[in-house]
Amino acid sequence: MSTNTSESSDDSHSALTRVRRSKVWEHFEQNLVEGDDGFKAVCKYCQIHLSTKSGTSSLRTHISQYCHAIGEVDRKRFIATLKKPIENFVFDPQLWRDRMIEFVIHAEIPFNKFEDPYFEPWVESVHPSLSSVGLGRQTVRNDCLKKYQTMKGDLYNELQSLDSHVCLTSDMWTSVQNSYIL
Repeated sequence: MSTNTSESSDDSHSALTRVRRSKVWEHFEQNLVEGDDGFKAVCKYCQIHLSTKSGTSSLRTHISQYCHAIGEVDRKRFIATLKKPIENFVFDPQLWRDRMIEFVIHAEIPFNKFEDPYFEPWVESVHPSLSSVGLGRQTVRNDCLKKYQTMKGDLYNELQSLDSHVCLTSDMWTSVQNSYIL
């Protein structure tokens, strides 16, 4: 019985002393503190105890957003370490537009949403070169119709190449408002 107790204390001790690779540990005490519901990390600045059961995401959030005692320079330096550098990224406006049209179709976004006064500034914030794209409701509508025609042609070609028959059926009924639904 005493061997099990020493083994469990060895396990908890190894959990306390394991190698910590995350940059967030620079802002927390090296030794965890045992709390009511497990071990907790202690912030070096405000001494708050945070759980590490789910990893270090709560610690990162605390340092980057909520710790009132951390200096602004230290906070900005820490936030800069969280951002992954984007290497060899080339912005392709046509790919962006194609993906946006796919999203518009999938999410069933009404075309008049592209006339919202907040839409164009948001698009420009994504990439400054998009300010000249001029996405109005008619442009988006035309792009969606082109996508429809392309998909319709692809489906037609795929069905033409089948060695079997396709049978389609439909059902027609009248709704409570007396409108016909196919």
